Amino acid sequence: MEEDYGLAIISTPTEAAETLARALVENHAAACVQILKDASTLYWWKGQVHFDTESILLVKTLESRMEKIKHLIKEIHPYEVPELIFLRITGGSERYLEWLRNTVHHGDDLVPTL
Repeated sequence: MEEDYGLAIISTPTEAAETLARALVENHAAACVQILKDASTLYWWKGQVHFDTESILLVKTLESRMEKIKHLIKEIHPYEVPELIFLRITGGSERYLEWLRNTVHHGDDLVPTL
């Protein structure tokens, strides 16, 4: 079965970044998560403009894992409306994409744990 590879982007408070990243990797929702700290974020929230510093998670995954990712974020992400964006990967290193697929599929029968 051909699957869509993807990059999920999640913003999070820095203090929650490692916990979220570990949950995603340990539950095979992602093969790899990069944590980019100290991202300056300017956004509208509840009628006001806010400026904060966050961490950005770059989550290497498969589209078939999005429900698992959503479940984990709902359970442990501290934001009322967490950012979760999925971008399809349309090309890349074949060896890397094979590793990604095999790593994520290794956890096919696992139930998410927190």
